[in-house]
Amino acid sequence: MDVNLVSPEGVRFKGQAKSLSLPAWDGQLGVLPGHAPMIGLLGSGEVRIDVKEGPVESFFLAGGVFMIAGVGVTLLTENCGKEPFSSGLVDVDEMRERMEDSGVSERSV
Repeated sequence: MDVNLVSPEGVRFKGQAKSLSLPAWDGQLGVLPGHAPMIGLLGSGEVRIDVKEGPVESFFLAGGVFMIAGVGVTLLTENCGKEPFSSGLVDVDEMRERMEDSGVSERSV
């Protein structure tokens, strides 16, 4: 099946695949040739493309849409990279330890 992965930076992947796994907004979705047509929202996570002739390609996505139609899959994503994105979340326990180590108490903040 044809797979096209496009981000604002341009085409990130275009080629033939035996299968792929993509991060839909509500969980991971596996796609094989002949999959029922559908359109959905992409979540954040890894897309794994089992290339027809070559190694598995892996990308990390954050948001967008996908369309499965006929013999192909198109993914339009807002962010795409070869490395995982940082969550941007703060580890509260780690922050508390740093404050205590520097002599700052929670009450003085």
